[in-house]
Parts: sequence; C-alpha cells; structure tokens
Amino acid sequence: DKLFYYNNSIFYFVGAVGLFLLFRNVSVNGSNKILVQAVLVPASTTFGIYLLHDNPLLRDLFWTNLNLVLPHSQSIVVNMAECLLTIIIIFVVGMVVDLVRQYLFRIIRVDTISTTAEKLLNKISNNILR
Repeated sequence: DKLFYYNNSIFYFVGAVGLFLLFRNVSVNGSNKILVQAVLVPASTTFGIYLLHDNPLLRDLFWTNLNLVLPHSQSIVVNMAECLLTIIIIFVVGMVVDLVRQYLFRIIRVDTISTTAEKLLNKISNNILR
C-alpha cells in the first residue's frame, strides 16, 4: 500500500521524467512579463520549500499543526481536498519564507560575500599547493 508515495517510487520517477519532457522546450522569452514572473518567482523558491518542509526540525511541527487544523474524514473526497489544501499551505508558507530569505540575502549581499570568500580561499589553496 506504500508503493504510491515512497520517494523512490516508479510513479515519482515517471512523473518527474514526464514533467521534464513536457517543459524541456518551453521558452520563457515572451512578451508577457507578468506570466513569466508568475512562473519564475515560485520556481525560484521551490528548492527552499523542499529544504524547509523536509527539515527534520520542522517536519513534525508542520505535520502536527496541519493535522490539528485539517482532521481526517471518512469521505475520500474530503480527504483529497484536505491533501490538496495541505500541499497549497506548505507551498505558500514555504514560498513566503524563501522570498524573505532571498530578500535578506540581497540586502546583506551574500553573493558579494561568497565571491570574496571564494577568491580568498583560492588564494590560500594556491599558496599551499605551491
């Protein structure tokens, strides 16, 4: 019965390959900037959402609170609606958290700090290897 929702299930693999094939030739260089941003902004947060909701410290907190808010029902339709609502809640909360993270990283210029640190470490490693 757990065949459908294991992370290494054949259904996950087929779904991932199918999505990749579906979108591999899509060009986002269109004139509709709003549509492009509507895709790119959530896309830029998806890895952060994954890391956030799968973090062992936060996983139990998410699921415990969501199970209190969305109790299970005997109706499969209600359970499917709750499942969809759970996915949407996790995605939206995670997206907001990651957008705040992106904003803070821009303010403190993490890209400049990491580039400077990389140059310094390269200098050090080049001096050591000489």
